[in-house]
Amino acid sequence: YIIATAGQLAYAVNRINTGTDKSKTFELASDIDWNYQEWTPIGLNDTNNFNGTFNGAGFKIKNINLTRDFTYTAIFGHLNGAKVRNLGVEDMHILKSTGGGNVGGMMGRGAATFENCYIKDIEIVSTITTYITIGMFVSTVRTASSFTNCYVYNGSASAQNGSTIGGLSGGIENPQRSVLNKWCVS
Repeated sequence: YIIATAGQLAYAVNRINTGTDKSKTFELASDIDWNYQEWTPIGLNDTNNFNGTFNGAGFKIKNINLTRDFTYTAIFGHLNGAKVRNLGVEDMHILKSTGGGNVGGMMGRGAATFENCYIKDIEIVSTITTYITIGMFVSTVRTASSFTNCYVYNGSASAQNGSTIGGLSGGIENPQRSVLNKWCVS
């Protein structure tokens, strides 16, 4: 799938989240301005995860709001061996006011390969009183994953009740698994 508009991106997200195209390859053909509309994560849960390839091709998705309750809250909610590369995310606002789970900028939870990806200007606020895991780039790395040349620039996060907050990652679920981090900063 080649994606050049916000409408095409919304269509692709729906196809992935219904399980129809969760193993396909998607590529941006231009910057996508989400116009501060509500975002739905790509890969909603363990069953409807994303395990394909998403190539930003040097383009970005910008002006994103995410305030609805998802267990895995991020651009990519739950990934299962997906490849994400050459993607920028700019001006993202996440408010977690109900539920629990994992909150991240790029990935909520899972295993993936990220190459040449960044997040610029992200704000994450949790007002819930239960424990959650927050990562500015990824919330929770579940199994073997790699991050190469990825960064977060100008990010802030706040939470209550001893929740975990991390710069690049909020946590690693299976620390005995391999997580490769090369040239990444937050």
